[in-house]
Amino acid sequence: MIIKASSTLEGIGTILAPAAGTKYVFNRNECKRKRDVVDESSTLSSDLQLVMNYISETDAQEITPPKKKRTITTRKVTESVSLPEPKSGKYYTKTEVINILSPIDKGSHKLASTMAEMVRLRYVPVKVCALQRMLRKKRGGKAIVDTPWSIGRTGIASPDEMKGFAEFVNKQQGRTFDKSDIRDFLVKTQRDRLTAAGYVPSHLFLMRNTAGAEKEMHKHYHEHILIPGINAQRKKYHDFDIDAGSPVPKDLHAVTWCDGALSQIAATKCNAELFRENEITCNKQNAARTAVEQSCDTGTVFRALKASLPSYTVGDGPPGPMKQRILRLFDNLVLKLKPTKKNALVDFLSILSGLATRVCTKSNIQSGFIAAGK
Repeated sequence: MIIKASSTLEGIGTILAPAAGTKYVFNRNECKRKRDVVDESSTLSSDLQLVMNYISETDAQEITPPKKKRTITTRKVTESVSLPEPKSGKYYTKTEVINILSPIDKGSHKLASTMAEMVRLRYVPVKVCALQRMLRKKRGGKAIVDTPWSIGRTGIASPDEMKGFAEFVNKQQGRTFDKSDIRDFLVKTQRDRLTAAGYVPSHLFLMRNTAGAEKEMHKHYHEHILIPGINAQRKKYHDFDIDAGSPVPKDLHAVTWCDGALSQIAATKCNAELFRENEITCNKQNAARTAVEQSCDTGTVFRALKASLPSYTVGDGPPGPMKQRILRLFDNLVLKLKPTKKNALVDFLSILSGLATRVCTKSNIQSGFIAAGK
């Protein structure tokens, strides 16, 4: 009885014994290979002997290429469809599309073929998915109005603009381009479009507290923001283009105001001739009176922004396009900021454009100028 039980336990132990780990098996096989291959009398190292032995064994083996995988293609079932020409000569109206598609059975091959044929013949400026949505609305009881076709969002850059950038790249022999160059090109393209449409782009200054930094910042503001912005308004509202070379007429004379900061006054003195050429008069506010006389301080925009800030945040979730752009800007700058301060700045800049859209209403902007008597 005891002998039978011991033999049974021995068999069970053999079956249920854990298998050796891969590391143990690898080390054991590697030691066996070293004993079989490595020659202690050779001047070559043991590692080099193992590599040479592996290469010789691999060359001796006949390597068969893997079998090619066969791709099974499914052929779409289509039906021949004859469509009438659009009445306008170019595109179907939405009513014409509904009148053609409505009588066809839902989910049939003929319906899919008809939609595909409309897109192929360019009788509609949209894709099949847009036709499906429109037909689904019609069958759901909603009215389809003959409004203009929605072509979709305008591309970041037109084909001509991309072609121009490609030609510019081809002319730069010996220079390497990366994704940052393409990003800069797309940003410049969007900025040029906004400028041509009359929009004034926003600017962000990140400045170190070094000697002369504030003066250079004000000079940059005068030369690249203030004066070009005034001339853009003259061109938009009075059809006067200063780039044509003619002097600015007296009735388009502009007036600017600044406070008593020494750096700002110094920058204004440096650009005095530039202001004179562009028919702009620079005035200075009275000392210690900016909070009473300056339009931006007397208006409600700044106060409304400050009061609304605690209620707005982009949070710690996935960053949106604006936050991603600001994070890239901070990553490219060598700034020694505390993490809490950096996160606060990024969050503020990310929500500023949306918050300013709500606060900078016409009445809020005018209130400061009315209070200042301008």
